[in-house]
Amino acid sequence: MRKMLKCKKVGRFISKLVETQRREAEMAEVKVFIASSGDESEERMALEKLISKINDVTRIFKVTVVPEMWELKSIEMRSGLEPKQSEYNDALVASDIAFFLFGKRVGKYTREEFEQACNQVKSKKDLKVFVYFKNVSVGDMKTMDHKTLESADDIVKLKDFIKKLEQVYGDYSDIAVLQSLVMKDILSVVIPKIVNEVNDDAPHLDTTISKLVGLYNQTDKLYQVDTRDAVIADAIDSLVFLAKYNFAPKLDQDSFYELCHKILESTRKGDSINALSLMLKCEWDDSKDEQAFWHDNESAVNRQVKLKRIFIVTKKEAHRLKTNPQVKKHISLQERSSFINSSVVERDILESQYPDLLLQAGNGFILVDSRNDKIALLDEIPESGRRAKPITDEDHLKSLLSTFNAMWDLSTPLKEYLDNIPWSHYKKEMISIFVTTECNLNCDYCFTNKNIGEHRSQTIPLKFVKKGIDDYFATDYIRHVRFFGAGEPTVKFDLLKDIHKYAVGKGGSSVTFEIQTNGSFPDPVAYWLKENVHIIWISCDGTKDIQDKHRPFKRDSTRKSSEVIEKNIRILQSPGTKTFVGIRATITLENITHQKEMIDYFSSLGITDIWVDPIFPSVGDTPTEENTFDTMLFAEEFFVATQYARAKGIFYGSILTCNFNDSVNRHCRACLPVPHLTTDGFVSACDMALFGRDDNHMKKELIYGEWDEESNTIDYDPKVIKRLQSRTTENMRHCELCASKDHCGGYCLGEVLNETGDLFGQKEGVCKAIQYLDSKLTPDLRKYKYTHP
Repeated sequence: MRKMLKCKKVGRFISKLVETQRREAEMAEVKVFIASSGDESEERMALEKLISKINDVTRIFKVTVVPEMWELKSIEMRSGLEPKQSEYNDALVASDIAFFLFGKRVGKYTREEFEQACNQVKSKKDLKVFVYFKNVSVGDMKTMDHKTLESADDIVKLKDFIKKLEQVYGDYSDIAVLQSLVMKDILSVVIPKIVNEVNDDAPHLDTTISKLVGLYNQTDKLYQVDTRDAVIADAIDSLVFLAKYNFAPKLDQDSFYELCHKILESTRKGDSINALSLMLKCEWDDSKDEQAFWHDNESAVNRQVKLKRIFIVTKKEAHRLKTNPQVKKHISLQERSSFINSSVVERDILESQYPDLLLQAGNGFILVDSRNDKIALLDEIPESGRRAKPITDEDHLKSLLSTFNAMWDLSTPLKEYLDNIPWSHYKKEMISIFVTTECNLNCDYCFTNKNIGEHRSQTIPLKFVKKGIDDYFATDYIRHVRFFGAGEPTVKFDLLKDIHKYAVGKGGSSVTFEIQTNGSFPDPVAYWLKENVHIIWISCDGTKDIQDKHRPFKRDSTRKSSEVIEKNIRILQSPGTKTFVGIRATITLENITHQKEMIDYFSSLGITDIWVDPIFPSVGDTPTEENTFDTMLFAEEFFVATQYARAKGIFYGSILTCNFNDSVNRHCRACLPVPHLTTDGFVSACDMALFGRDDNHMKKELIYGEWDEESNTIDYDPKVIKRLQSRTTENMRHCELCASKDHCGGYCLGEVLNETGDLFGQKEGVCKAIQYLDSKLTPDLRKYKYTHP
């Protein structure tokens, strides 16, 4: 029995050997002739190892590289042993590539072999000859002996001889450099053979490789190293990638994330992942692919893989980081693990001070260094049709790591950077949905014209909202959805939920929601808002007596709106809530000197954020005169109230100060503009232009889009958009010499337009109040950490 088993094993071994020999016989060969003087023994060993490494890849494609280490046979000839020179000639003629390495001297036989090789090139045009000289120090000329001088002279003469042959030689400083150069030379011959030899049994050969080979062959001069090296480097990366990972080098969106999963999943403790993100479009999203990618990163960190990530953003986009899902996840994980570190570099700084470093960063990359993989995936711009390009070349990987480390030295820790991002009013990028004109309250100073017959009981069409969200989400702005007037959004609760569902389905968890509400809604609405809306601003004018006097219920004037608001605040702020709840109060002559009492009242309800704005006139057919409200008195009382609120740990802000913690040249989001969808099917730039069909003075300047229900398209007016974007302090004369212009931005364009009839106009009383507050408010009283109502 043992004998039978033994025979079976021998049989299997013989069969395997025969099969191996059969496969080897089927392979195409690339013969590499290597000649050198005796001084370069280390180089010869290094090249043997290199060829073995190349074979690991090329064998998969039925091409093998065979080294002819002829310097050993040259020694035999010098000793009078076989083989003879004729055999040397035969080996050279049979080769595809010949390498000659020279160090400090040129041996007699090596020189003869080189001349013989050059003669063979003339008769065999497809033999390629590469010559490399080692950069060595031959010593001080004064101390050189005759023999050393003679050797140095031989090298100089040989270089001159090579030039006369119109051949090019290269230099290498160490073995690593030589290996890199020789690998490119060998692959220049191997890759075309792979293209020719590949058949149905071999892995699919991506057309990228064929194209690279074609590009290589089109290069005019055979030995233009810089040009051809770049082409061959791409081909090498593509080949290795295809062989090792079974992916075509042209990575589309699906294959990119699939490959990321394979690579990241294989990482283990001690490995490293370095990612450089230039925040391309995909990185602002929270798609299923991005969520899966994050899960792979998180799992790697939990296995104690070191993850470092740099976010590169422009200064004007920096505020978007606060709402970016990936950034939020990084911060959350950093609080639990020391194996993840994230930082930020502003692109503006790189462009002005380190342009070469920015160029090296390309479009960003992910660099994985593990026991299984050393690979980089370079991000591609969307227009390229590819998601990423794979890199496996060791020199390229070292260069990318060097770029990453240099960038890391310039970066600021992520959390520190986020804490110091200045907020300003125009950075509040969002789409506002004017849900309905219906309202359950009857406020006596409401600025909307909701009671005009044309707009009574008018509710925005869901189809229009969906189209508006589609268009807005296609931009680079923050995916923030806001529910607003002209009436009370919550009276159309079912529509509110439908819009919410559609936005989440369209944008995923990256979408955030906000509502400005009168706060007088039923309990079920309160509980839904608590779970689904991130920011809630409740309009309430202060102490109970003032609130109930000016904001009564429409159908039951005896019912107290303050009581309903208090109840809803308790629900919204009940344990476990993640919802931000703030108060937005209108200041009238009745409460202008009672701002401290307002602060105490709201504080008793658990409110820590209060926003107050002076009353302004309703929007009508024609411009109104500037409000007679004493804005300067408001500013003086506001300053005192701000100090009082600060002492109680409460934020207290106003439209007059909404740009005080930033440097701006425009006032608000209307100057971008971002969309406000009206109930009658128009796109407005501002809360004060609530309708597009009204024939009023606000329409021409602030309505910049109209929905076509039949085609379900929105026609945007570029002329109106351009005019709104030109509304900057540089284009307003009254701002030119104002010391506070950089902390104002020209004030509210809707309010100015309504009261002066001029988009670039001025409310002198407001300007004085802003200048006063700018001179009074200290840095701790003007810092905002959230967007404004």
